[in-house]
Amino acid sequence: FPSVQQTEAQSCKSWPAEHRREVPRHILTMASWAAKLKANAPAPAPAPAPDIDAENAEKEKERLIKEKGRKVVLDSGAIIKGGRIERLGNKFWTIQEVLGEVRDSNARMVLDTLPFELEVISVDPEALAFVTKFSKLTGDFQRLSNVDLKVMALTYQLEKRFNGVEHLNDKPRPAKVPRPQEEKPAEEEGEKKEEGAQQAAEEEGGREGEDVGEGGEEEEEE
Repeated sequence: FPSVQQTEAQSCKSWPAEHRREVPRHILTMASWAAKLKANAPAPAPAPAPDIDAENAEKEKERLIKEKGRKVVLDSGAIIKGGRIERLGNKFWTIQEVLGEVRDSNARMVLDTLPFELEVISVDPEALAFVTKFSKLTGDFQRLSNVDLKVMALTYQLEKRFNGVEHLNDKPRPAKVPRPQEEKPAEEEGEKKEEGAQQAAEEEGGREGEDVGEGGEEEEEE
């Protein structure tokens, strides 16, 4: 058949007479099929719009936490000791390992009845690596447990999150060694000792003269 570019109404008229009976009138041209398929194709699903409300809510929560006041990272000692923990700050965090150390029934009761939300979060590996390296430089690494290191790492992580780390030391400061007192020459020490002995002798001699004078006055009166 010759190529057909016409619509359905014009397609059969353009063909040779000997072929017109062999083609049903209701046949659609290829162009018509393509147009029909395109028209019936489902519209592509729209891209999901960003959840602006959730994003704004998270930013607002972050701002309120930053402005609210003192932030506290709790270790197991504070929970076991009990007391008015809520007086320590306004926002509280800890790690799962700290909760695992709280086994005493009284301490568990304190933990279950806290009058504030205690947020349990994971420690950033980068923060843990920084604290571990710092503790080795200070010589404290051997005395710290894994939980101790993670609690300090969480403190560093939150400080970085809210205030940055520009004001923190990236390595320990050199220890201040007290300056030794300058030793005085031996001659100077000897001279001072001689002056002290001479002054003491003069004071003793003055006292003896006063005693003699008082005795002579008594004899004259008799």
